[in-house]
Amino acid sequence: MIIRSHGRTCYSIQSAQSLVLLGLPTEATMSALKGNDYTAVVVSSAKDAEKAVASFPKAFIIASPGEYNISDCFVYGVAHNSDMLYSVAFTDDLAVGYVACDGHKEFAEGLIELLGSIDILMVFIDDKHGVSPDTAETIVGQIEPSFVLPMYDEQSAQHEELLNMFYKNLGQEKPKAETELKLKPGQLSGEVLEVGLLKPLE
Repeated sequence: MIIRSHGRTCYSIQSAQSLVLLGLPTEATMSALKGNDYTAVVVSSAKDAEKAVASFPKAFIIASPGEYNISDCFVYGVAHNSDMLYSVAFTDDLAVGYVACDGHKEFAEGLIELLGSIDILMVFIDDKHGVSPDTAETIVGQIEPSFVLPMYDEQSAQHEELLNMFYKNLGQEKPKAETELKLKPGQLSGEVLEVGLLKPLE
């Protein structure tokens, strides 16, 4: 599995058979991604779904609660208030949790159970449109992933401070930002929480 950042809450996951886009890119980076043959595009609203259909006409668009089986990936979406939370699991590979919602304190126990086991948790750290470092720490404690990959708004003046606070809350050193994250089944022990950081592709 290879994960790459395209800015803010837009990330792509490449598996053996699929290329999945989580979230929509900004208009500035949209043109660079339109040529990619995505298996599925996962978004959180009907408005974003319309943009996704127009930008990626060959992809399977997911924007509502439910279970979706596309190629070698299984996507499970659950609604929480006005937001969507997703689990994206790949055959013979890892399961990714995608949390790109606004300001929730915690998730109900039943909601966590619906998402199932999550190996890699992606959570949006932002003072206006995401969750605070403290809330993100709570979510990590609820979901108990093996690996945490925070998403952030690189255009925000506060993003470095927020990321530093998040890693400190987890008792971790802030890692060096990489251009991609490569993980394989069995690579994560689950005994010790691991963290990463990606910088948007140029």
